[in-house]
Amino acid sequence: PDIGLPIPVVQTAMGRALAAILPVEEATLLDERLEADDAEQWAAYRDRFHAGIRDCAERGFCTCPGEYMAAIHAVAAPLFVGHDLKQVFAINCGVPAFRLQAGQLESEIGPRIRALAASIRALVDEAEPAIVRRVPEAKEAAG
Repeated sequence: PDIGLPIPVVQTAMGRALAAILPVEEATLLDERLEADDAEQWAAYRDRFHAGIRDCAERGFCTCPGEYMAAIHAVAAPLFVGHDLKQVFAINCGVPAFRLQAGQLESEIGPRIRALAASIRALVDEAEPAIVRRVPEAKEAAG
């Protein structure tokens, strides 16, 4: 993919990190739009999308192991909301799956992306974003 190429929000770590810091009203509209645009994709990824948002709140980053591109595992951290409240920023890193050891994305790369996000916020004098979005717990499969 080229720099600036649109990517699916629901399937990516970057999309989940960005969604984590959306104002509540915008987050609600995003969920509604994602479902309206592709109900099948939304049903398949909704719980993982919301889990990524929760991970951003709890750990400061989220991971996405091969959901958008099977051979690429990704991690992302929210950066900040623009002063006009119309833009959200995050940072991500994709790694070829064959280069990773088990658990490395969560134990090493995720914390480093979180620290890099904090460094960037300090450089541009931005506070850590509030993760105000509340998402439902994952639905348990019946059966």
